[in-house]
Amino acid sequence: MTEHPWKHAMNLDPALSTPARIAILLFLMPRTQATFPTIQKALGVTSGNLSSHLKKLDESEFIIQEKKFVDNKPMTVVTISSKGHQAIVKYVTALNSAIEGSI
Repeated sequence: MTEHPWKHAMNLDPALSTPARIAILLFLMPRTQATFPTIQKALGVTSGNLSSHLKKLDESEFIIQEKKFVDNKPMTVVTISSKGHQAIVKYVTALNSAIEGSI
């Protein structure tokens, strides 16, 4: 029996089930790192919304968050992990396969 490409979409990581989390990883891919305000501004989300999405990505080990102080002010620096990089590539590849297989 031939496996349909769109079935791969059923096996995608649930941590990538929201557009914001996908956008965060795609934003981080070409960068060494980004600060919380930089990501927030680029995505146009609230700080609370971004915090909750970063927490979920961190729990899934897709990102690394480093919290430090600069001029006595807290700063969060975010980096995509190798696991996160692999997850977003797998996600995009699965979607492309599903689309190509449906055409």
